[in-house]
Amino acid sequence: MCGDKPILNDVKKFDYEGFIGANCQVYPQLKPENNIIWSNFLELYQKSQNKEMVLIDVRPETHYNIVHLSDFINIPITFFERMKPAELKALLNEDKEKKVFVMCRSGNNSKRAVKFLLSNEILSIFFHKINK
Repeated sequence: MCGDKPILNDVKKFDYEGFIGANCQVYPQLKPENNIIWSNFLELYQKSQNKEMVLIDVRPETHYNIVHLSDFINIPITFFERMKPAELKALLNEDKEKKVFVMCRSGNNSKRAVKFLLSNEILSIFFHKINK
């Protein structure tokens, strides 16, 4: 996956749980409506063709540059949490019809990002961790 073009272009064919060698699980610290497991995310992703989604990867830029999923934008958590809600709304082109999915390597940073978004009443948010 590393090289000149470290982008995974076909999310539907990506076996994330096989990649990390573990089953993904939902973190209990967020409400159930703010959580989603990988297989359910893939189902929604395939149905929407990414037209109804905002996909955010909050890993550090260096990690994102090594490899990332093609439709995810990188907003590192350190940058993310310093943003004012108005800046974040503008960056996300807030659209109430779109669902926001946040992912990271371990689940901790994406959970922090979701809590930040929820506390600032920015969007309806879903959470997904990219690693266990």
